[in-house]
Amino acid sequence: MYDEKKIVVVYPSGGCGNYIAMNLCKIPIKFSIAYHDSGSHGDSHLVNEVRFIKNKEIIKAILVITNRYYLDLNKIKEYKKDVIQVCIDEFNELVVLNWFYKHTSSDIEEWEIEQKKYWKGKYALEKSVAHWTTKMFNNNFIDIKNIPEIKKTFNFSSLYKTYDNARQEFAKFAIDYKQETHENFLLSQKIILDQWQKILIYSKENPLLLEEYFTRGIALAMHQKKLNLSKEEVYDKFNLNP
Repeated sequence: MYDEKKIVVVYPSGGCGNYIAMNLCKIPIKFSIAYHDSGSHGDSHLVNEVRFIKNKEIIKAILVITNRYYLDLNKIKEYKKDVIQVCIDEFNELVVLNWFYKHTSSDIEEWEIEQKKYWKGKYALEKSVAHWTTKMFNNNFIDIKNIPEIKKTFNFSSLYKTYDNARQEFAKFAIDYKQETHENFLLSQKIILDQWQKILIYSKENPLLLEEYFTRGIALAMHQKKLNLSKEEVYDKFNLNP
């Protein structure tokens, strides 16, 4: 059983790594919009990123951000435990949306300052988010690329489909995932899911009608993908250039 051993979960930031890991290890969950508050950022130290482990004896779930996998490989091997990759099989844009809702305002402010060094004009941040989201649609992008050495996988999209989809994913690891748990998870994510639905609607016609720069950026990338447009064509269509 997974509560009797330590596991390593490899996932992109925004890929629900904490929530999945806590369920796999049967760690008590406090339902909230960001599960790292009771996971890797919590006081129990039962879940932590491989770089910041404080107590090797009590740790149950070791988290590794996807694009650091090969950098952290020696540390991962040290634990000699099951390694599971969270595969972004569908709903790739949700990873980006999750990132903005699950990080602190100081994290986001720091990200904004950094992005404005490279992106200019009134829609600088929208263009940055659109660029990021467009990369997320590429299965070879380092953040979501399947790592061939990892044979055990958990499909990200299952959390956002039906309860039965999620239940089947957890059952792969001998976890009896309860419907009540899933319903509470969806309730905790309501603000994100509501914004996702708006993005799906406005991405079809005018992404700039959305309220937040990051939702506009995600919708712009989805519009570009749906109509098979180039970045320049999207910029021209919505007057995004300075």
